[in-house]
Amino acid sequence: MEIIFIHYLLWILGFLFLFKINTLDNSQQCNKHIRFSIIIPARNEEKNIKRLLETIKAQKIQPHEVIVVDDCSDDKTAEIAAHNDARVIILKELPYKWTGKNWACYNGAQSAQNDLLLFLDADVEIEPGGLERIISSYKNNPGTVTIQPFHKIKKLYEQFSLFLNIVLTGGFGAFTIFGKKIKPAGLFGPCILIDKKTYLNSFTRKEIKNNIMENLKLGQYLIERNEKIKYYCGKNSFSFRMYPGGLKHLIQGWSKGFFSGSRATFLPLLIMIILWISGSVGAVRLGIIHSLSFNILTFSLSLTLYLLYSVQIYWMARKVGNFHFLTALFYPAPLLFFFFVYAKSFYHSIIQGKASWKDRKITVKK
Repeated sequence: MEIIFIHYLLWILGFLFLFKINTLDNSQQCNKHIRFSIIIPARNEEKNIKRLLETIKAQKIQPHEVIVVDDCSDDKTAEIAAHNDARVIILKELPYKWTGKNWACYNGAQSAQNDLLLFLDADVEIEPGGLERIISSYKNNPGTVTIQPFHKIKKLYEQFSLFLNIVLTGGFGAFTIFGKKIKPAGLFGPCILIDKKTYLNSFTRKEIKNNIMENLKLGQYLIERNEKIKYYCGKNSFSFRMYPGGLKHLIQGWSKGFFSGSRATFLPLLIMIILWISGSVGAVRLGIIHSLSFNILTFSLSLTLYLLYSVQIYWMARKVGNFHFLTALFYPAPLLFFFFVYAKSFYHSIIQGKASWKDRKITVKK
């Protein structure tokens, strides 16, 4: 009986590390004549780049320029970007001790004609009015803005990333009940709005040049310098489909740096998340054990615990993506997928020291 109540306490931890998620204010407006550059690093993104550029064109405010940095693609990424009015920079090779995205973003920043830079991943979409809200969040209270996109799910296999999304968002430390007492792990990678001088100065740190999780290292650099950073989730403003290329693409993308990212999490917060996940595993185990017993009380308590976890997981999931309630109800399936991806990421990061992404082998710092 005591074990069951301990798991109830572990369940409560979930409300602490993902307490309140900030979203961009729909009422925010800004001067339509503000000058900023959008920089999009892209490698083999012919299936995504047009959609992103179209959502940019549909915004109320427009950037002074859109720069697509083609990172040695072997598809029609550059051609499609140029056809959709973007300025294209084509990179021919990757210099020693640089990772691809870092090199692409650095070249885009150097080429930009404005002092305010908005870095976007090629697979994101900006919702109507979203760009205006992103820029106004900077202008109304200057400081780096970083946004984790809302995950729009269209295919069944994407539901498996449920726990990965929750742990990524909660593990950043930006939305906990403890507020500023916990330092966030870095910046969200898909969307960063930052001053050009601040961004280029960060490359004096060699670990930002060659780290697979450059957004974490950049954020840590800014935190060390006491720079102001504002964290948001992109519901109703900024969205993406995570790895729409299929299950293999999904596994590759998540395992690329998930373990490395978890190591950047504030240790007490990491322990809290581990205990919460342990409680979710325990809820399944206790439910199975007590379903085979004839003790109505312990079975009822175990079943209630499992249902509470399911409801809590669904509450979390709807903050970060349009996950289905059945995915939360049968959460052991995405939980097993989470363990598989984490183990694969651990293998790439610690044992192998390499990861594969976009048909390129990436060295992962051990």
